[in-house]
Amino acid sequence: SGKVNQYGALLFGAAAVAEANRVPRLSEISRATTRFPGGETVYAYGGLIFDYLSRTRGPDKIGKFIDETSKIILPLSLNARAKRVFGISFENAWRDWRDSLVRVSGASRDPMPGWTELTHDGRYVEFPRWLGDTAILYSAANGREVTSAYAVSLRGKVERIGRRNGLGVNVPLSDGSIVFSQPDYIDPFHLRTDLYVQKHGEQRRLTRGARLTQPDVRANGDIVAVQSVPGSTRLVRVSPDGRSIVPITVGDAAMQWGEPRWSPDGKSIAALRVRDGHSEIVVLPEGGSEASVLVSERAILATPSWSASGRTILYTSTRSGTTQAYRIELPSDGSVAQMTSASTGVFNPEASPDGRYLVALGFKFDGYHIGIGIPQTQRVEKSTEGEGPRASCTNCRLAEVRAPISLEQVPAPKKYSPWQSLAPRYWEPIVGHAPSSGYEIGAATSGEDIIGRHAFYAQALYKTKFRESEAFAAYQYAGLGQPYVNFSASQEWDHFSVVNNAGNRVGELARRARIGGMSLSLVRPRARTSASFSIGGDVESRTYSTNPDTLLARLPEVFGKTRAYPSLFTSASWVNTKRPGLAISREDGISLSATARQRWESGDISNASRSVVGVAGLFKSLDLPGFAHHVIAARLAGGYADRRAISSFSVGGLSGGSLAVLAGVTVGDDRRTFGVRGFPPSAEQGIRALGGTVEYRAPIAAPSKRVPFIPVLFDRISVSAFGEGGRAFCPASAGANQICAANRGGPFLASAGGELDFDTALQYDVPTRFRIGVAVPVHNREAGNAEKASFYFTVGSSF
Repeated sequence: SGKVNQYGALLFGAAAVAEANRVPRLSEISRATTRFPGGETVYAYGGLIFDYLSRTRGPDKIGKFIDETSKIILPLSLNARAKRVFGISFENAWRDWRDSLVRVSGASRDPMPGWTELTHDGRYVEFPRWLGDTAILYSAANGREVTSAYAVSLRGKVERIGRRNGLGVNVPLSDGSIVFSQPDYIDPFHLRTDLYVQKHGEQRRLTRGARLTQPDVRANGDIVAVQSVPGSTRLVRVSPDGRSIVPITVGDAAMQWGEPRWSPDGKSIAALRVRDGHSEIVVLPEGGSEASVLVSERAILATPSWSASGRTILYTSTRSGTTQAYRIELPSDGSVAQMTSASTGVFNPEASPDGRYLVALGFKFDGYHIGIGIPQTQRVEKSTEGEGPRASCTNCRLAEVRAPISLEQVPAPKKYSPWQSLAPRYWEPIVGHAPSSGYEIGAATSGEDIIGRHAFYAQALYKTKFRESEAFAAYQYAGLGQPYVNFSASQEWDHFSVVNNAGNRVGELARRARIGGMSLSLVRPRARTSASFSIGGDVESRTYSTNPDTLLARLPEVFGKTRAYPSLFTSASWVNTKRPGLAISREDGISLSATARQRWESGDISNASRSVVGVAGLFKSLDLPGFAHHVIAARLAGGYADRRAISSFSVGGLSGGSLAVLAGVTVGDDRRTFGVRGFPPSAEQGIRALGGTVEYRAPIAAPSKRVPFIPVLFDRISVSAFGEGGRAFCPASAGANQICAANRGGPFLASAGGELDFDTALQYDVPTRFRIGVAVPVHNREAGNAEKASFYFTVGSSF
């Protein structure tokens, strides 16, 4: 119910942004924005603009617009389609709705007299609870930090209490400990919310897989909480050690329970109950017999709480059109009193232990703020079962009230078939340019069935300069649970210069590689860590050609025929880094990965080659001024291959991004293990390699604005300074290895420089990082055949 309440607040939030004159442009509505409310922006504002079109152009036009746009192969004419159906373009409809909203919005009103804001970060805040009379405990996701519990004094001093996996309630106990709930994986496929206790900074789990949320604790340590059961929820009593869970109410598909609170004497429980389209505030004895209904409305009720005397219950309701705080006296005669009149809503009211103040969440254009004020009764009226504020809208289409479906009405089950949902529903164009290969033109698509057993990705490219085709396809089967079964197939082209003994270029060598593989992947996701392990094999077929074609006969025999190279590989990774909502980089953790491969030449199993690559990253945040943390990031990579290797490690070039198409499967070769900016790709090659990078990353601005005439939203801007280096070489023990003929003693290459990084949303929805930078070689520039300085533009993070 709390989530429903807050989502409703997002819709009411249109008034908040209008009051602050901060209504975004239509082109700034993006799933990838970090501006509050983040990805919910498209749903909140999208619902509002379609509501406006429904009321002004007719509700029947919404279905017609969906039918019209579903025919589009290239979704590039939505404004034209909107004008055809609604008689007005989206741009003009948005302008009209925005202007009307600003005209009708009044001046901002404080929730109550003496209102003082204690927090100023905005964004997401939940469940303030009093810590005595002088401080308030709450949970928040402020963007700079991962979701955490905090305490704020009445003077506004904020202290971080501990990390949390979600925005749940934190219940302070008399011994200084805190009981809370948070979600985590109990295995790779089940995310469950359980109870925890924190004491002296240490967190201890009380339950496992119990699906418990919204706890409250009475003086003897007994916990009341909400437990999710199939199709419903129920209230349960949990022992202080978490070992005993006893139902208080029955889990019924026609009834939902939420937000229980013990009375001060521990003999009663106030809770939220939803049934038959009504929200109810009820009080029931600790044993869970018949509940007394205090308030019943066709509105959103939420967060009941007790006064210290136990004679008053506070709660919120949307009965007036915005969420306001109300109170009801016990014993009740059905009268309720409105306590707040905020123009943009009030949430989570809690009376102070001495009764002097009311703490609550105020809602503004940038999110939720904790504040305190002096509660006052503005109006007293009988609780009714009214139809809610939308019932007075004369041109709104209201949902029909229907009786719950019975078991007899449930259709007979059918055998599951994945094919209908697995079929691809989209395709996306791929256009790129590389100085060495001209333009790349192609397309990609993917699909996944609704329960996630089958997934695939496919892309095809045509390279204009060499008139070559490349393709990649991957399929994953997850019907076994663990491991995932992965299949992949690809065709790739690489080009190399051929030089004579005098060092002059005499032609070009092209290598076509066709690779088919299979692997098994085990994953271990957790809320704060992630680990994976894969094992598999593939077969690579290599065919060579030259330009001019007469050059092939003059090259070593190995290039004259098609060869197959089967191989086995294994890889593992572990990550515990953090990524707050506004972060410009991973923070405060490490990432480790390693891959080992053994490869043979077909027909000669005794001639195996082995290689190992390991990568480690370290990230440390610095709490310096800016919209996000500053970060020091370091990376170290090493590679080893024996003297029979048929592939080399390369040092040099930019490291960009890769596309993760399936769990454990990636496509793309932009990520360079041993990249050194400022030097050309493959400046050095060898069967041994080392590389390292240190970066200082700092936030600049978070405009979340678009550039006119191009479909790109610039969300965050940051800058980084870097130093990196690497070396690839062949040791003397490499012998006659064909790779090492010209790569014996590669020197160490190093560069330094800086970047301006733009975190953007392409087509307003696809998160993409663009990097503009300059790199200056500072060691062995001539040996690496590098320019004195190079400017570059690329995509994706360096690491």
